[in-house]
Amino acid sequence: MLKIRKALPEDLGRISDIYESARNFMAENGNASQWGTSYPDEDILTDDMMEDVLYVIYDDEGIHGVFVAKGGRDSTYEVIYDGSWLNDEPYVTIHRIAGDGKVHGIFDCAVGFVKSRTNNIRIDTHENNLTMQRHVLAQGFEKCGTIITRDGTPRLAYQWHREDDSNVKTVLCYGDSNTYGYDPKTGGRYPGNERWTGILRNLLGPGYRVIEEGCNGRTTVIDDPEEPWKNGKSYIKACLNTHKPVDIAILMLGTNDLKRVYKASPRDIAEGAGELASVIKDFCKEKQDHVPEIILVSPPHIGEGIEDSFFSASFDYDAVERSKALAKEYEKQAEKQRCIFFDAASVAKASDLDCLHLDGGSHRALAGALSKIIKEL
Repeated sequence: MLKIRKALPEDLGRISDIYESARNFMAENGNASQWGTSYPDEDILTDDMMEDVLYVIYDDEGIHGVFVAKGGRDSTYEVIYDGSWLNDEPYVTIHRIAGDGKVHGIFDCAVGFVKSRTNNIRIDTHENNLTMQRHVLAQGFEKCGTIITRDGTPRLAYQWHREDDSNVKTVLCYGDSNTYGYDPKTGGRYPGNERWTGILRNLLGPGYRVIEEGCNGRTTVIDDPEEPWKNGKSYIKACLNTHKPVDIAILMLGTNDLKRVYKASPRDIAEGAGELASVIKDFCKEKQDHVPEIILVSPPHIGEGIEDSFFSASFDYDAVERSKALAKEYEKQAEKQRCIFFDAASVAKASDLDCLHLDGGSHRALAGALSKIIKEL
């Protein structure tokens, strides 16, 4: 495991070796001019150490990387050409990052360390340093323009900025395979922008963070005899704690409770959904500063012919009628738990392919209906 600490005087020899290795690598890959044959020299490294801005990356085998992370305004960044910085807020600059080539993740480790301490990072690199450019962009930096270094040579300038998400609302979508996005045609998963959760994210826009928590086979509060971890109640607290603060919880479960093995009535299933809503309220009241709005969704009806479908081993024909009776019972539970009620069957239906999972049109319709409810909250 890679760790980071401030560089010490006794590290200087190893640090110099790492920079020599980095210079050789750059020269071999068409970038001999960026650091030449001696940059950074011992005087520069000593100054970095004296300023307390030089860090080393190490593991049990020793030091593998080095970088400078320095706060305050950098004079070479005062003027930028062919673009502009993302903002003029305080920032930390990363300079002179290098690794020995023996371990992976040096750049990501350094950037992660700095990201944990600031909302703004600036960095620059030579136009021939293609490796560094790929690393920088992969870490979410944006190319801002060109700066001129003290020796008069140009560098590509990048900035990373953490957006203020204090006003962003988190929407937790907690459900089963229809929230996961099971594709009845392929047996795989719909792409993100075709699942109702992904469509919902696009419809709501940047003021919302949509969390997908769909699990194939998940029940409300019933233990699966072979896979008890699919009990929705067993995971809900961990899920809420992971994504808190949760502002809106969309709860759409109950279809799997209709399996013959559980022998559950519509009332039983709805009471299980109501119990989950109660857990969400009580847990969030304790663990975050507010109770989320809960949208209790009665699931789509199971389609006619389920007993002859791919899922006939799990569902009998009577699951169709029981699924149609869920909405009435769910509405009662929503009133009892003071939740918002929505009947998914009013806009979506199971695909004819397997009588259980939503097709693309139903995913779009469900997302559209839920987005309207959320925007009115």
